[in-house]
Amino acid sequence: MQKLITLSSAEDPMPLSRHLWAAGIGHRILPGEQGHDVWLLDVRQWTRAQEVLSAWHHGAPMPKRAPNSLLKVSALVQLWRRLPVTISLIVVSLLVSAGMSYWPGEVLFAQLAFTPLQFSGQYVTISGLETMLASGQWWRFITPIFMHFGLMHLIFNLMWVWVLGGRLEAIQGSRRTLLIIVLAGVLSNLAQFWFNPTVPFGGASGVIYAYLGYMWLWDRRHPEQPLNVPTALVIFMVGWMVFCMTDLAGSLGFHVANEAHLGGLLVGLLLALLPCKTYRR
Repeated sequence: MQKLITLSSAEDPMPLSRHLWAAGIGHRILPGEQGHDVWLLDVRQWTRAQEVLSAWHHGAPMPKRAPNSLLKVSALVQLWRRLPVTISLIVVSLLVSAGMSYWPGEVLFAQLAFTPLQFSGQYVTISGLETMLASGQWWRFITPIFMHFGLMHLIFNLMWVWVLGGRLEAIQGSRRTLLIIVLAGVLSNLAQFWFNPTVPFGGASGVIYAYLGYMWLWDRRHPEQPLNVPTALVIFMVGWMVFCMTDLAGSLGFHVANEAHLGGLLVGLLLALLPCKTYRR
């Protein structure tokens, strides 16, 4: 994103927002230190946005809106251009969940699990890491992040992928977001398998905790370029992770991939220590 203008706290940003949307210019209004910061979502629209801004300053009438059908298509195209990595992660996760629901579940599960699985009635044989490496099935390092077990698991994880991952990608770009997904996915999966190799696992929780750790530490190291993750959310999510590590959580039926959560959180914190400028692709 790129900041277009800062309006004072006394100014209403909605008239300008209506002008920008009427011109098909995607933007976001965020609270800033001096008032309302208007951020341009696609820097390729910078010249057109400047023209609309100048016209708005001079009291020009609002641009004529395009037909609703064209606006919807344009909005979808802009959304894909802004968030291709986040959207791809969500779509692939939905497709995998649909496949696990409508095909024999163990077939797809066995192909995407961290190590090869063999089903025999009610029993599952889990191969070791050396079997996976020897057979060249390298995709298994990352594919467990696309598998979810149950509707609530899927909805909860994809909601945070959209909220946290979408915000991160919109501000810092697709490359940084993809880097976090790949590193957090692989390393959190490795952590979970290393400490608990006898239980198959899946889910994007490790990636979500990496988002959380990265965004929280980034905000503290770069307050002038914030990602604006709420502190209350960080406290809740970390508290939930700690609770799930207790015997009480297990007795209540909460069986989660604790090592993947912690591994993802640590990956996010470490990546936030690396030098990075705020940019859009």
